[in-house]
Amino acid sequence: MNLTAGVAAGIAEADFQRAAGGSGILHHPPAEAAAPLPLYRRAVRRALRLLRPLALPFLTRLQGRVAAGVDGSETALRSVMAVEQLNALQLATTTITERLAGIDARVTERLAAIEARVAATDMSERLAGSEARVTERLAGIEARVAATDGLLQYLLQRRAIALGDEVLARTPHGWLLLPAEDVRLVAAMVESGGQLEPGTAAVVQALLEPGDLAVDAGAHCGTLTLAMARAVGMNGRVVAIEPTPRLSALLCRNAWMNSLEGVITVEACALGAERGSGLLSIEPTLGHNSLLPSAEATNSISVPIRRLDDVLPPGAFPAVVKLDVEGFELEVWRGMARTIAAAPDLAGLAQKWLDRLALERRASAHTVAAYGRDLAQFLGFLQTHRGEPPDLAAIGALGALEFRAWLAERHGRDLARSSTARALSALRTF
Repeated sequence: MNLTAGVAAGIAEADFQRAAGGSGILHHPPAEAAAPLPLYRRAVRRALRLLRPLALPFLTRLQGRVAAGVDGSETALRSVMAVEQLNALQLATTTITERLAGIDARVTERLAAIEARVAATDMSERLAGSEARVTERLAGIEARVAATDGLLQYLLQRRAIALGDEVLARTPHGWLLLPAEDVRLVAAMVESGGQLEPGTAAVVQALLEPGDLAVDAGAHCGTLTLAMARAVGMNGRVVAIEPTPRLSALLCRNAWMNSLEGVITVEACALGAERGSGLLSIEPTLGHNSLLPSAEATNSISVPIRRLDDVLPPGAFPAVVKLDVEGFELEVWRGMARTIAAAPDLAGLAQKWLDRLALERRASAHTVAAYGRDLAQFLGFLQTHRGEPPDLAAIGALGALEFRAWLAERHGRDLARSSTARALSALRTF
């Protein structure tokens, strides 16, 4: 290709010189005459001018063939490269296809295994069974938690702390100091969780309202006094009456310990029909101490006796009077005539008594109705015997003569002894 270009350049230069020598327009003679060319150069130029017509067609065809060969080589080279790239791409495609086929085979195999497992075991049944077992276990856990909580509460209420001559026991209404020498009382308080008389406490709290006045005659160390105090609240008042010096002292301390000294007033005396003094029989169980003689008494002490009418201020009427004076209740009743006279009507009091029978003693409806008839018959007898309807004051003033007349009247009607015994029990309870 370089030879061809050189020959073409030589021919072009010869053409240019010839044209310059034969034309006056393009030829610009130099200012000075040029030196004559050597003979060999003139011979070469002459030869070139003669050969040009013969060599030019040949050179033109040669140039075209060389150019065509170069273009063909480049095209061939590009075709080879494209083929190689296509082969590489085809190889990569084949590899990827093989890998995808392997993955598809493995996925198909795993799906088949899963389908086999599902077919062998119904998943819904397994889930239902698992849910049932979990529910059962949760129910068992809840039952155990409830039982444990109840046991903990019971154990907390059974706590007792020995403090020398006293035992500190916990009750639902507060802490109580108990006399350590009264072993039966301490054991009963610990075993019952501080609830010696839950029925009585429930009735008392149901009858009392915040701000009421209540009387606890025979208060002991405050087992029911605390229940009353919680019911009347800080604006109410509870008069706790206890003749045993040991118990009345503990009662004062219990009121202070439970921050109820502003609610509970302690009266260290016995109650009776008249003012005076009497011998209090001291028994091993201090709750059985009484103004009546006792064969089990280990000692006796003199205590003051007051009427409830003297203990309470004039015009004061308690919403509830609890009497537990070990057989001396009738004498206490006679000493509260003024208090009874200020009480509501007798019918309302009788209804509360019947409600108490049903709630505290859980008496049947038949028993409550029979007691109600017995009380109504007794009040009717008193009206006939006295010539006027009885009131609470008249009930408080009853003596042995009225009861004997009532028993004689029942005997005259030839009533069964069991019926009379039931009526006596009803009147005593009332």
